[in-house]
Amino acid sequence: MMNSFRSILAFCFFVFTISLQAASIVVPGSLTHENKISLKQVLQNSIPIQNDSDKSVTVKVTLADYLFNFKGESYFPDQGTSPRSNASWIKTNKMYFEIAPHTTYSFPYTLEAPNDPSLKGTYWSIFLIEPVEETFSPAEKEQSLGVQTIIRYGVQVITHIGQTGSYDLKILNKTLVKEDEKKTLILNVDNIGTLSQSPLLTLELIDSLGKKVGRFETSKQRILPNCSTSYRVDLSTVSKGKYKAMAILDHGEGALFGAQYDLLLD
Repeated sequence: MMNSFRSILAFCFFVFTISLQAASIVVPGSLTHENKISLKQVLQNSIPIQNDSDKSVTVKVTLADYLFNFKGESYFPDQGTSPRSNASWIKTNKMYFEIAPHTTYSFPYTLEAPNDPSLKGTYWSIFLIEPVEETFSPAEKEQSLGVQTIIRYGVQVITHIGQTGSYDLKILNKTLVKEDEKKTLILNVDNIGTLSQSPLLTLELIDSLGKKVGRFETSKQRILPNCSTSYRVDLSTVSKGKYKAMAILDHGEGALFGAQYDLLLD
């Protein structure tokens, strides 16, 4: 992640250079390609890459693994180093190519799942797509100083092996953060299963008399296996006091995980 950026990511790298227009590309549509496949199955797909500028752009594509954690950190290790990488299943043609002005290039790739019965659950990798940075002569650099922005897109390729794998989540810890009048409960959640999950967090509060005083929901977040994320629940409207807090993570498909806490709001 580290957590989202049009489903996956868009990094902005800022460098001091002359104030000329930078090469511009756009990856329209979804930044996640997700499929359920069987062993030995072959999938063919493509990624549209659009050149919005008035000149040709050279594009570089890199295939890497991808991991993230609840601290907001994202990692892109070399392909095949993550235990749940599917990078070795993916075949491509050119990883450097030129796109003419105001045209769209379809970057093709093929994915073939190995014939390995030990494969279970979710596997993934990520295509990192960026224009090759222009270089300027020393004389050009002396003309003016500005900021050039280069955007790198990430397109995840996620595959689920048939009906295999298991759902399992673990709430690592909870933290109550108070900033002025705002009170936020933060729950860090780790995916310790073998399947990608997108659980909804529901938090119910019960006061000292056993009365339910509030129900709070957050949006769903995708958590890949061996990765973690943070859920934030705004409790600013809840009165001071002691509560029992029941946290329920619901992915659907009968996958429910919960934890109960004593919570003091002051």
